Order: sequence, then structure tokens, then C-alpha cells
Amino acid sequence: MKYILALLLTFNVMAISFAQQTIPLYNSGIPNSKPSANEEKTETDNGIVIINKISIPTLTIFLPPKEKATGAAVVIC
Repeated sequence: MKYILALLLTFNVMAISFAQQTIPLYNSGIPNSKPSANEEKTETDNGIVIINKISIPTLTIFLPPKEKATGAAVVIC
């Protein structure tokens, strides 16, 4: 189990480092949300990255090299 967790963590860190573009999901705030301060925190605990108190959701785009691009896409939530 620890091996799988370490592998997933490594994959996530590598994916974050290769991100090419980050865009906000909402331009002028989240519809029907209550106003709040941006208190987003990123912590690392035993090699695990924990992000909490997200108030500004974003979409991170990872594009393949042009010679490998097929037009297909995958959305991971």
C-alpha cells in the first residue's frame, strides 16, 4: 500500500511540474457563493501534498508535444 501511495504522489508531483497553463473556472466569482477570503493552504505531510480551503477553483491544462497531439482529451477530477 505504501508503494502505491508513493507512486501516486510521485506521479502527482511530476504532473504539477509539467503543467503548462492554469486558468480560473469562474471569471467573476463562483455563482451563488458567499464571499470569503482566499485561505488556500498547501502542506506536505510525510511526502503527501495536501491542499485545502480552496476558494478559487482552477483548471490546469497539460498539452502534449505537437507531434503526439491527437485531439483527444481526458478530464481528471
